[in-house]
Amino acid sequence: MFSFKNSLKMISAALDGPGWKVRGDFIAPESHARGRFFPRMRHLFKFLPLLVRFVVYTIVLWWRRRRVFINIFQVMKSKPFYGVPCGGIGSGAIGRDFRGGFCKYSLIPGIVEQNVECIKANQFIISVRRASDCECVYQKVLSCVPHPTNPLASWDFRFPAQNICYRGLYPRSWTQYEIPELDIVLICRQISPIIPHDYKDTCLPVSLFVWSVQNLSSNDYEISLVFTFRNGTGNRTSEKESLCRAEEFLHGKCSGIKLQHSISALEVCYALGISNGDKISISKARFNPDSSGENIWKPLIANGNFSQKNERSEGELDLGVAICAQFPTKCKSSAEVEFVLAWDMPVVKFGGGRRQYRRRYAGFFPDASKRVEQMCSHALMSRIEWEKKIDAWQQTILSDDSLPDWYKSALFNESYFLTDGGTCWFEYDDEWRSTERQMSDESAKYFKEFGRFAYLEAWEYYMLNTYDVHFYSSFALLENWPLIELVIQLDFADQVLASCDHKSVNINESTRTEVKRLGRLPHDLGNPMDEPWLHLNAYALNDTSEWKDLNLKFVLMCYRDYEKIVKIHFDGDDVMKVCLLRRFYDLSSGIIADAKVWDVDGDDLIENAGQPDQTYDVWSMHGSSAYCGGLWLCALECVRRMALALGEVVDAQKFASKLNNARKAYERKLWNGKYFDFDEHSTDHKSIMADQLCGFWFMCITDGKVDDEIITRQQICSSLKTIFEYNVEKFANGQLGPVNAMMPSGVVDSTGIQSEEVWGGVAYALASFHLLVEENELAFKTAEGWHRSCWERYGLQYQTPEAINESSYYRAIGYMRPLAIWAMQSALDARHNKRQ
Repeated sequence: MFSFKNSLKMISAALDGPGWKVRGDFIAPESHARGRFFPRMRHLFKFLPLLVRFVVYTIVLWWRRRRVFINIFQVMKSKPFYGVPCGGIGSGAIGRDFRGGFCKYSLIPGIVEQNVECIKANQFIISVRRASDCECVYQKVLSCVPHPTNPLASWDFRFPAQNICYRGLYPRSWTQYEIPELDIVLICRQISPIIPHDYKDTCLPVSLFVWSVQNLSSNDYEISLVFTFRNGTGNRTSEKESLCRAEEFLHGKCSGIKLQHSISALEVCYALGISNGDKISISKARFNPDSSGENIWKPLIANGNFSQKNERSEGELDLGVAICAQFPTKCKSSAEVEFVLAWDMPVVKFGGGRRQYRRRYAGFFPDASKRVEQMCSHALMSRIEWEKKIDAWQQTILSDDSLPDWYKSALFNESYFLTDGGTCWFEYDDEWRSTERQMSDESAKYFKEFGRFAYLEAWEYYMLNTYDVHFYSSFALLENWPLIELVIQLDFADQVLASCDHKSVNINESTRTEVKRLGRLPHDLGNPMDEPWLHLNAYALNDTSEWKDLNLKFVLMCYRDYEKIVKIHFDGDDVMKVCLLRRFYDLSSGIIADAKVWDVDGDDLIENAGQPDQTYDVWSMHGSSAYCGGLWLCALECVRRMALALGEVVDAQKFASKLNNARKAYERKLWNGKYFDFDEHSTDHKSIMADQLCGFWFMCITDGKVDDEIITRQQICSSLKTIFEYNVEKFANGQLGPVNAMMPSGVVDSTGIQSEEVWGGVAYALASFHLLVEENELAFKTAEGWHRSCWERYGLQYQTPEAINESSYYRAIGYMRPLAIWAMQSALDARHNKRQ
């Protein structure tokens, strides 16, 4: 979407290549074009009572000092300046603005403070002194983010936006700053330790900033680079909640300064560090971030460092710290300096405050008094190794000329959500079993080894590990951290046989239902503003125990995770393989047996109840449906295969018979010769649903091939072609991805609010299915419209939403499901392996 003209070959190499690339003055052309949400009149009479009940439910929870799972009164609006976030996975994140700022903290578990703007005190500053006479010839903050004059009025924030160029390719970014009046160019390379199949460094709350300074002039200069950071997260309600204390440290090759304080009553320590070098002089300072900032700015102008005593005292409610690297750069030469940012918030609580959790990274650095400086030192020493591993992960894809550049960028950049999705990764605690009696020995074993993991459905959808969405997004974990995927699956396996007979509100039907029914999967593991794992099913819009897709998705994922994780990871350990398979099979066969109540007409094919009883939760299906019926067929096949693997021949035959009957009913009721009808009895039953092949997609991606085992390859290819022709090409000029439903007349199906939306996760899933049948052109066009719309038109980069409609209304920014893009890579890898 953007090309750079650079004056130096080395610098050009850093910014060239795939990635999300913009200039500092870039504004997405439709970033302010968000349409208003107003349902059609045909939906209004059904929608208004639901809205009223939701408002009442929200007020009741507020009165009880609890928080609702979706706050409809504070809908998040995108901010079109986000860049690659800082930090590993599961230990909190700090957002970046591609113009140079720090913003959007998510240090509190499960909470993304998206309302926070760029923090004025958190900056990099450059000061340039002429070597011949030590006169300061240039000093500016390296950011073009606009700020009000106060505080820090003495700092110069006027860096020209047109002189900044940015390239993001998660987990790294490159920002180029040109100072043409001095013939100096700087590149800041931001690196976070996101390393596939690594379960230690990947969880570290650190980011590195490697600054390359190119002096292209005929003058010798002395350069000072300064990193400043203040307490808090930019949220004024928590900035003054505790006294702050700053302390300098030296650990290994790292010289730094740390800032101890608290956020929302959780102790935290920020640290800034610099890698020691022979020609680098390091100095540190404290400052008042609410002052004019002169005690930082003036010493830099006068000396290029903080060698003078700083008058700032400790024990203040507001405190900033600064660290300066001063070094010479000869004419026509370059220099490099490494900074590190780390934060240590090892013990956290969710909003309910009942249970403490210890973050996984803390176990690798057990000395609490030295942890943050040890992490800084470790990051600086490991940086080269981390980058080699990141390169090894990405290079095979980046160097593949058969793949479009936008896909290479999208694959890695959509993965931002693993860092910035309110992600939690905790150490195991034996105390959990006293309050979670359903926790199995197998789960406890793998929690001890790999931790317990959770991530938000969306920044504003306060539900952890929403399972019907994780079904799509899990491919990102399966491909890169499969053992995290396994512990999530084991966590849900524990919940199937748990029950809670307390009553919760079903808002849609205005009834009260059991919080968790025995034998049914929970929708989610809880609200981070309440008490996840102890209070399940934060979702209250519908009774998810009656959802037809949720439990069937669990069966499919049991089989997939056994095939793709257990059999590989436990190769040689037959006892453990059989143990896990037996557990998955017993639960899955129980779910299949329990689902017989959904087969109303006795043809072995389940029916939907005319309610929103699946992941499309305001879109009803009547009778047998393509979406849920397909999942049912595939679940039967999965449980049949698991039975065979365990030698349960009689059971396998029983499931085969049921599958055969269900397949015949599915084809008789829904196949129309070109695609599968949306459902049996709706007024729009002939609608072409983009996600109609969901179950078959998941099975085929798991198998790595498309054959005639459940439905025929011809039916799959015909359905895919029809979906592309109608839902992609006939919608929004083919530029927005596949609309969820299109009528055979070529008109968008407007019978439901969600039928008119495009869902990014579905777009990527469909594209991966096209890839599996080797329809590359259709695959990439299906996904490209969605990606380019979000990342180039609407300014939704690093905050990809759940949905967009043709009126430019987007919903639920920072959403989990677009991680399904990794299913596209799964399909490509399967094709490659097949050829070999």
